[in-house]
Amino acid sequence: MIKRAAGFLTSHQGHGWTFVGVAFLAWFFLGGVRDTFGVFIRPWADSFGWSVAAISLASSIHMVVNGLAGPLLGSLVDRFGSKPVFLGLVVLMAAGSMGVAAVHELWQLYLLYGVTLGLASNLTPVTSPLVARWFQKRRGLAFSLVPAGNHVGLAVLAPVAMRMSQSAEWRVVWLLMGMATLILVPIVLLLVKAPKSPPQPASQGRSDATTLGATPTGATLGQAIRSRTFWLLAAGFFVCGYTARMFWTLLVPIALEGGMTSGQVAALASVSGLIAVPGLLLFGTAADRVSRSGLLAANFATRVLAWGAMALYLVTGSVPLMFVGAI
Repeated sequence: MIKRAAGFLTSHQGHGWTFVGVAFLAWFFLGGVRDTFGVFIRPWADSFGWSVAAISLASSIHMVVNGLAGPLLGSLVDRFGSKPVFLGLVVLMAAGSMGVAAVHELWQLYLLYGVTLGLASNLTPVTSPLVARWFQKRRGLAFSLVPAGNHVGLAVLAPVAMRMSQSAEWRVVWLLMGMATLILVPIVLLLVKAPKSPPQPASQGRSDATTLGATPTGATLGQAIRSRTFWLLAAGFFVCGYTARMFWTLLVPIALEGGMTSGQVAALASVSGLIAVPGLLLFGTAADRVSRSGLLAANFATRVLAWGAMALYLVTGSVPLMFVGAI
């Protein structure tokens, strides 16, 4: 049994799943560093007298930097490979987190959370190419497992951050998250590698090439930016980033503003993170079998329900509605 396990880990398939595990762990820490931001809005407001709008601007800066840095990081990955860029982002994530622990001025929060962590949290251009190269089959499942770490990190770390921030220990939370992220440095150095053979086109149960006008064999950058599909996906990611990031940023402040207790809010953040995992696995598994454009449309429909439930909570004060929105 030990020999069989060792053989699997040294096989092409084993290396692929090992990378998925490393990427999952990186996204786990990102879930704490990035998506617990809303937990700290009230402690920062109480400690420094900053307004919620001024604090939330740090999240907006974070998203803008994250988006603008994507093409730059993608080009760096093309030139130098995923491993050195991955390692650099991990170090930057740890440094930014520990830096947030020392902020005393609003501009420092903008610089460290907005700019530094906005750049460091851009893991998609690093992890996605390697997942695509390691997996020809079950690619949809592999792609869904990697960002699942983000939601598990939120579910695990948000309640801890919520409890510690209430006892004026929010600096300790950020310091510990930064120090924990450094664990990834030797893991990335030892375990991240690219496959020697080039990837083959992934099989799909129902071709999306016909649905979206894409070419299954790929396209050049010039061909991509001249296609309707590219701009539809870009618009979709714009809406995705805006609706998702604002939801995570405002979830805790809105829940507290509506009258929920700190215990209920901690449970809310945990549930919202955990429920995303089976959702990701469901969508990822389905993406290997059915039209991905249809799945994308269904994904956006659920976002409408989430924001609608949050809006109704603000009007009615119904705690179950807030949980419906989070779920």
